Amino acid sequence: EWDKALGLGGSPIETAALLWSLKEAAVKAWGEGFHFIDPLEVSSEHVSGFRNGHLFEVRAGRAATAWAGRIKGGWLALAVSR
Repeated sequence: EWDKALGLGGSPIETAALLWSLKEAAVKAWGEGFHFIDPLEVSSEHVSGFRNGHLFEVRAGRAATAWAGRIKGGWLALAVSR
């Protein structure tokens, strides 16, 4: 997960922000929070580029599709539960 995201995120700090934003968006889409799911239990996989950003498959016993794009030096991620 880290190695694949590093190519998209740039620096290690930007990559950490990308992964965190994806995981947080998915957990919110599932209607839960990190009090119920450990961030290390959530994995993401890059699917493709899409509309000035990237699509990801995010999983933790369930699935979500997430889009992430750069915004003002950080990442914005939006997810929908499937």
